[in-house]
Amino acid sequence: MIRVQNVRKTYGDAQSPVLRDISFHVPQKQSVAVWGPSGGGKTTLLNLLGGLDRAYSGSISLLGKTLETLSDRALSGLRGRNIGFVFQSPPFFEHLRVEQNLLLPARFAGVSLSGERIEGLLSDVGLSGFAGRFPHELSGGQLQRLALARACVADPALLLCDEPTGNLDPATGQAVLDLILERVERGMTVMVVTHNREVAARCARVFRIEDGLLTEARP
Repeated sequence: MIRVQNVRKTYGDAQSPVLRDISFHVPQKQSVAVWGPSGGGKTTLLNLLGGLDRAYSGSISLLGKTLETLSDRALSGLRGRNIGFVFQSPPFFEHLRVEQNLLLPARFAGVSLSGERIEGLLSDVGLSGFAGRFPHELSGGQLQRLALARACVADPALLLCDEPTGNLDPATGQAVLDLILERVERGMTVMVVTHNREVAARCARVFRIEDGLLTEARP
């Protein structure tokens, strides 16, 4: 699923890399946490894996596709069909209803969503009957559930989550994390970036990243 070989990433001063010669492999249908302090390189790594940042040395492959060899169009297609993103503060179109906030990314991914499919996506995350509401009518936990539903509109092979529980109280965060990790049972590979030890410990594998160095260990 994910193969990273000797990846190095710098910003500005080449003598101060954000990621230092990172290599690892993640098979399909596995949950993985990338855990560590702020500024250690967690989000940078996630952006590289999601094809959101192409300025790096080394090699990254997803689903057998080597990212650095793909055109921008091919990379966009791979990302739209095979990668779902859940962010700490997920952006939504506030003037659009929940249903429309699902239809728009589905259209970009080339996926057709029926009313039944939309209700199924919402029901999966505990938001049955919410299709007609606006984002401002939802709580923080409900918005994060909606973000997960949106990430899954194309039934992606890979789910990348950047601090998905960071803005939630512990109980709500655990409930959202339960829903995210359930995706592994449905065939997805899930990667969760977090600074929270308890969140990291819920995943099958844990990578610690600090000062751009990656090691595999339980937190």
